[in-house]
Amino acid sequence: MKKALPIFFLLACLQACTSKTETRIGIFDISKDDEIIIFTWYYGSGATILRVDIDGKNLQPVSPFSKDSSYVNPKYNEKGTKLLYIGRKNGDVSNSSVYIADADGGNRYLLAKESGIIDEAFFSSCDDLIYYIKSREFGNSSPVARPQPHGSDVYSLNIRTGKSNQITNFDAYGLYRPSEYDCQSMILHMPLKGMIKVPTDGSNKQYDINPINDPRKDTSLYGSPLFSKKNNILFFLAPYEMYTMKMKDRMAKLIIRDDDMINNFRLFNRQKKIIYTNYKENYFYTIDYNGKIIRKIEVDLNAN
Repeated sequence: MKKALPIFFLLACLQACTSKTETRIGIFDISKDDEIIIFTWYYGSGATILRVDIDGKNLQPVSPFSKDSSYVNPKYNEKGTKLLYIGRKNGDVSNSSVYIADADGGNRYLLAKESGIIDEAFFSSCDDLIYYIKSREFGNSSPVARPQPHGSDVYSLNIRTGKSNQITNFDAYGLYRPSEYDCQSMILHMPLKGMIKVPTDGSNKQYDINPINDPRKDTSLYGSPLFSKKNNILFFLAPYEMYTMKMKDRMAKLIIRDDDMINNFRLFNRQKKIIYTNYKENYFYTIDYNGKIIRKIEVDLNAN
């Protein structure tokens, strides 16, 4: 009962502090033992980070609660002992902060605060660096489009010194869902181009990694690439669908089609399983590498 009280009051306060009722699960990660999910929870105009056991129980706060600030997009380091996440003032996209904390959210400290929009970041598994996407502006390209970061490039951040370094000079319309490919490169989504591999040596190069068989007949639809080094398989999304692709032949294979848009996914670390969310439901789904649904994980995000 003692563990339930902090999250009960947190959720009640979050609901009371916003006039908007929309809530949804955002970017998440899974612990190295596959036992804990850490995720962004959006509530109205704000966001915080929560953690829950893989069975959907024992919901706990991770980031500090503030009605004025949001904390988003948590990622574990390679060993699973630390996590990072992004913080910013609500309503202010001109400044972003990168925080590091223990895996349970304790011993948090501010690593860097920068002008610009830092939206996603991840730990390098090869050295003491964090790679992140930073954008110059935030807006929409048309009256019906959702506002997004624009003028985007890749940066590195030294964990020991807090010093940042610009890796690319793309000034891209957008860069999304970055993740590590190997010790020399990362993979991400670039609008209109689909999935690309980007060296981290500052050469400002980019390489097409879209599937050769192009099952959707439009490479711009492919995104959210995530590479399993252990299995040498790339996992990625297209609208409503998830694919796998062996990098040696780049032939994509459909593994699941959802009735809703798939939002985010991660790979289990010790098992050949995938965990994903979609846009309409606040659930986690686990599937195997063939797309067979194993489990639907319900998390009680209601304070009452």
